[in-house]
Amino acid sequence: MCTHTPRCSRSARTRSTAAKIRPRRLRGIPLVRIVNGAAAAARLWRDTTRAAYAIRRRSALDAGLALGAIGDEEGALAAYRLSQDVVGLDGDGFATVAGLIKEASLRHAMKQDAEAKPLDDKIERLLAHADPGVREALERLE
Repeated sequence: MCTHTPRCSRSARTRSTAAKIRPRRLRGIPLVRIVNGAAAAARLWRDTTRAAYAIRRRSALDAGLALGAIGDEEGALAAYRLSQDVVGLDGDGFATVAGLIKEASLRHAMKQDAEAKPLDDKIERLLAHADPGVREALERLE
């Protein structure tokens, strides 16, 4: 951290504070969606693109739901793909599977059946021993 001048020091503190705030803001996307609506949650997601990868990945499913609700299909697809990263599969398995299902469902709605087919195959393998209706319930997730 540069401390040569008061201005330099203040700038470094501002960057450090912003780096700490960003993760907290991203973790709040579900609450923002409930309290202020999908547009506010989508705006928050877009405003925090420089946040740490792991934090964005954990918030990606909720961001995808918000983006989809406001009609940003491409943004929702990108968020759903991010939520499926297997890096955190052990801790974020629900988001991984839900993101996969939501992406497949959105691709079908967008008439991108060829792109949805490999996702459908993966979902069938993942849910082969799951309770009936799990996929349908996750497709209705809003």
